Amino acid sequence: MNRFLLTVPTLIATALCSHAAAAAGTPLETTAKDRRDVIVTIYNDHRGLVREVRSVSLPKGRFDLKYADVADKIVPQSVHIASKTDGGAVDVIEQNYKFDVLTPSRLMERAVGTELTFVRENPATGAETRVKATLLAREQGDVYRVGNEIVIGHLGRPVFASLPPAFVSRPTLVWSLDNRAAPRAHDLEVAYLTGGMGWHADYVAVLSADDRESSLNGWVTLDNNSGASFDSARLALVAGNVHRASEEDGDLAGAAGLPPGANQGGAFTEESLLDYHLYSLGRVTDIKDKEQKQIALLAASKVPVSKVLRLLGSPSLRGSPEPLQENLHPKVLMEFVNDARSQLGMPLPMGTVRVYKADKAGGQQFIGEDTIQHTPNGEKLSLELGESFDVVAERRSVDFKTLAKNLTESVHEVKVRNHKDEAASVQIEERLAGEWEILESTVRGEKLDARRQRFTVQVPSRGEVVLKYKIRARFP
Repeated sequence: MNRFLLTVPTLIATALCSHAAAAAGTPLETTAKDRRDVIVTIYNDHRGLVREVRSVSLPKGRFDLKYADVADKIVPQSVHIASKTDGGAVDVIEQNYKFDVLTPSRLMERAVGTELTFVRENPATGAETRVKATLLAREQGDVYRVGNEIVIGHLGRPVFASLPPAFVSRPTLVWSLDNRAAPRAHDLEVAYLTGGMGWHADYVAVLSADDRESSLNGWVTLDNNSGASFDSARLALVAGNVHRASEEDGDLAGAAGLPPGANQGGAFTEESLLDYHLYSLGRVTDIKDKEQKQIALLAASKVPVSKVLRLLGSPSLRGSPEPLQENLHPKVLMEFVNDARSQLGMPLPMGTVRVYKADKAGGQQFIGEDTIQHTPNGEKLSLELGESFDVVAERRSVDFKTLAKNLTESVHEVKVRNHKDEAASVQIEERLAGEWEILESTVRGEKLDARRQRFTVQVPSRGEVVLKYKIRARFP
């Protein structure tokens, strides 16, 4: 009887690229080529939900079906399969997830304790000789028995008589199905969760010359490291923190919120999904494995914005006098409202906003960036871009008295100097402790909450403004 010996490269290529003639008992197999539709929903927590429909001809009776081309990082516990053609006729008896992928290393590991044939080639003549050896161990190197000797090291090129049946070319689902109806083609719908998928939003804002308007463009960046590609996929993104029972368990709670058929607009549309937001792309797109893709999310122009200079005071400890604080620079903030009046209104996913402004020559210069959280329609956004260079302040305690054991009065002074060619409005936000009350101040203020008082001063060009206020505080 002739026996063909396969080298490792030939063996793997054979397993990956070709199929032998089907023998009795060989399971049916479906691949991505049978895919008729696929919907991919990607969450913020590096996982995705894949729902796809494949057309497969099913025989009558009980049989095995190999479902190949699934994501390498699939959560097997989350898999669901059903026939859209005749769901009542097809029952799932058993499911197996085969992930012992054929590699040279795994092939050698499975060969421990067996006799192998090694081919050696004479470098000078090209003549080949064959050596038989038993692989004893390969924990920290290969150990062989050749005849009555123990040999460590490289013996040559290993060849194998056959491929162990448990190997698969890539992770594969295998179902035992029972079809009680006549043989026919079925549309099988399969859904599962997978790791290795993620997305995040990025925004670019360009300020106008007078700092009163800005454009805002949003982009979605997808990362697919799941181990599978999905061509012509309908795409949906879920913004929000979806609770997970554990790192291993999964369910299909998000399946009901998957988008309907793609529309012709091509842009993202948004809808509420429980307490999250679902963004559905209005066209199909290819989601390749090991690929990063960017898709436009929104584009708005002439968004009304306001520039704010905000000086944050240090919190006082039990009203005690504080040392002089010099060379303080207020933070530069850009604020706007996410609503229709601002040319916006779509709930904005969490992401980074990068802000640019044109210099006198017309070139766009980067002036700062900040991260926003998930922002619903109607909410105000405040972006911290940096610190003002030309506006400087100093803060000091002018007077301090202890009126009783837990009662104090103190006077504080904040000087703000403006070295710019135009006037500046500066918000001075003082952080206070205890049960406090502002007794008097040179500028009328606003109590923001139990710990913050805000004063807004108008500082003229090349000028200075002094804020002085007296506070009484009681401590427990």
